Amino acid sequence: MADEKAGGRRGRPPAAPAPYPASPMGAWLDELSPTAHNILRAARALLLARGYAAVTLEAVALEAGEDRATITRHFGSKAGLVNALFDDLGEDIFEKLTAHAAAAPAGEQRRHVLIRTLDNLATDRELTLGMYELMPHVLKDPVLRERFATLYAHYRKLMLTQTGMDEDLGSIPAYQDRQDVAALPALVMAVIDGISIQCSLDPASVDSDRVFALLDLFVSAVLDGRIRTEGRLGENGVE
Repeated sequence: MADEKAGGRRGRPPAAPAPYPASPMGAWLDELSPTAHNILRAARALLLARGYAAVTLEAVALEAGEDRATITRHFGSKAGLVNALFDDLGEDIFEKLTAHAAAAPAGEQRRHVLIRTLDNLATDRELTLGMYELMPHVLKDPVLRERFATLYAHYRKLMLTQTGMDEDLGSIPAYQDRQDVAALPALVMAVIDGISIQCSLDPASVDSDRVFALLDLFVSAVLDGRIRTEGRLGENGVE
């Protein structure tokens, strides 16, 4: 009776999500059991096939061949499962960015190769569908919103280090010029996001190869000083 008054029948899983780890995505995802990974795969399949609303504990249990109690034992609740699903998709993006960088030659050529092959990430329809199905939920959830901000910070840092932009920052004397270079990773990520949406809507309408070739030219022009804001930004960000 005491258990019922406290919020449910005896043995009922807690309603709150499992503690969401502060550790990097890959670290904690790698520690999940095979059963937990099977549940994540099932949730991902439902998300991509039928949208966020279809990712219920009952539907995921059926898709995974598990029972609902097993899901709550691993993830706590639907909120905990969605958190893990978000990290699973985010880790895929991070791994693809890292793989692009590792495959490119060292030096300045790496920047050209990396930026021009980012269309492979932008045109990955599965990742785009998964992330943007989750996005409305992410924006409303303070935990996921903070996690997503951290994720973008990781992406920008990777872009800065793997393209050699961080080395350019160290050699540029003028403060405003350094700010221009420091803004480039955010611009690159914005292009990836925008092109991924456009390609998901109508792949034939977007020449992603040309878009990223132009982006590479723009980044190069900023880095070598041909394009700079040169103090044209006022206190409110306008000339």
